[in-house]
Amino acid sequence: MVNLDKDLLNLGYLMKRTVNLVKCQAEIISKISKSLKKFENYDFIRKNSFVTTVLSHTYNFNLFYLKKIGFTEFILTDEEGFSCRILLKIHDPSLPLLCFIPGIGLSVDMDSFSNFALPINSRKVFNIALLENATSGEWIQLNQKNKRVIASGYESGWNLYLTLKALKMHRYLSRQFTRIHLIGLSLGGNDAVFASYFDSLLRSHIIDGSVMAWSSPIDRYKTLYHYLNLDGIFSIQNKLMIRNIFNKGKVVFQQVTEKDLKWLLIERPPVKDILKELFWKFSVSYFEKHKHHFQLNNLNARKIHLDSHGKIKNFDSYLSLFSLENYFHHIKNPIIFINSIDDPIVTHEQIQQFIKDFPLPDHIGLFSMRYGGHIGYSSAYSTQWLTKTIIDYVSYWDEQKK
Repeated sequence: MVNLDKDLLNLGYLMKRTVNLVKCQAEIISKISKSLKKFENYDFIRKNSFVTTVLSHTYNFNLFYLKKIGFTEFILTDEEGFSCRILLKIHDPSLPLLCFIPGIGLSVDMDSFSNFALPINSRKVFNIALLENATSGEWIQLNQKNKRVIASGYESGWNLYLTLKALKMHRYLSRQFTRIHLIGLSLGGNDAVFASYFDSLLRSHIIDGSVMAWSSPIDRYKTLYHYLNLDGIFSIQNKLMIRNIFNKGKVVFQQVTEKDLKWLLIERPPVKDILKELFWKFSVSYFEKHKHHFQLNNLNARKIHLDSHGKIKNFDSYLSLFSLENYFHHIKNPIIFINSIDDPIVTHEQIQQFIKDFPLPDHIGLFSMRYGGHIGYSSAYSTQWLTKTIIDYVSYWDEQKK
């Protein structure tokens, strides 16, 4: 166990798998925690989760601005024929690549990138990649001909894994960086960990660096349930997200449902009904066409992802694809989850209950910071602390991976 200062609670079962890995993870975590006290913002900001959350989500990018500061847009198409938009800024091909993955429904213009990615980009110590989430309306629109939408962490993580694989195998882009490290924000952290699961299980070494999951829920379904039932400004925010996803994916959604945007925004159906009406049928169809996700015997354990296709056709079994509980024990990459106790969206109680029910495996650490709201660490502790933390953690593990 690592002794942390009063603004950090150590909830992790840190790195028991090997003595060296324990020592490495403990050293860098201790270093990060000691730096925290220097960067606290004023109490009236830091101790108000609403303020820290809102302040960190007030700046929207656009592609024009990102291209103006040197990012180049690429469309990567994976081996299953799905495409993803990615913005790259290469400073030096000898540097590792930090891939930032946004939360649910968000594309490359995610507001939180202004606090996480751009300050690091200005330091020129890593190459930077901004990806869109496979749950975003932009992704659905880009892949309209494929007739697919994604909600579960398993599917989104698999899509992210294939996108990273396409990047790593790209004839030109693969020569523009060394190792790949993932920085997942909100549900993007859930996707990053799922992607790490596939990379570890298939021993492909696509994600050959570390994974940081910020404010990331471990149980995606319960978090969505909580988020979609919030009132006030968060209710407005999730309505805007739903509107964007549905409108941009309308042509695809209309293939499986007669429900419209009014049903989603006015009637506010339970998240279970939304998933069942709009997403589940697409998943059943996808797995019907992609049988490589199943293995009927144990002759090739590396290919066993899901028990049987029949289970996906059962809606309650489909919901099991939203939680990481069945996948942690396969992951080999060093991972740290960072969550705020005052997070209004991914609640501390949810995290604690999950850890109680499913103790983290020995190679994954979990921090709960006392303040920060939802992705509001730059407001609670400053952008400088946030930037330093990411650089220190990734640099440490990058050095270990050499």
